[in-house]
Amino acid sequence: MKEEYEFIAYRFDCEVHGRDTWERCISGEFGAVKEYDSENGMKAEIPVCEIPPEYQEFSKFIDKVNEENAKKSFLSVGILWTSKLDALVTELLSVFYDKYPDRKKKSNSLFEKVNRCVELGLLDNVMKDRFDFLRVVRNKLAHEWDITIDDEKLKNALHALYLLDHNQLFEFIEDIDFLLQLIFSGSCAKAAITIKAKIEDLR
Repeated sequence: MKEEYEFIAYRFDCEVHGRDTWERCISGEFGAVKEYDSENGMKAEIPVCEIPPEYQEFSKFIDKVNEENAKKSFLSVGILWTSKLDALVTELLSVFYDKYPDRKKKSNSLFEKVNRCVELGLLDNVMKDRFDFLRVVRNKLAHEWDITIDDEKLKNALHALYLLDHNQLFEFIEDIDFLLQLIFSGSCAKAAITIKAKIEDLR
């Protein structure tokens, strides 16, 4: 990351590094841990937001894709994300066509559907570019078993996604695991959240 961010280590963190950091802290590796200060310490009563019904299935999907991402099962991640994005774009068009049936037109592939959404003004050209780069990565994951950063087409697509969505937060590191776990998945998530919000607005 380009800057330092406060990090709270937690004994039951979902990520290994969070649990490891907690263990290292309580074992004294970084010195004594201060006694809890009830006046200034972190409060345990953290409010839990209720997920609206229309986002509950989406929330479960995010948990599933994060589970595969943590396992570095990148083929699964690519298939999960593109199937979810296809379903969301299909739903966006369906909601639009329900309102404007005279504008209905058949689109087969995900990328034809994205182009149709751009034609209709539902998505912008930046989203179209994002999908073009995502498609390159997805096709590499689906059709090649030996994915490396030496693949120029793959690296260029990941770098384009980095510039589009992540360059303010992260450094670009030529590490395939980092780029697939954070850059590819992050751009998929950004696309999915944007489209989901558009669907709910259109309803």
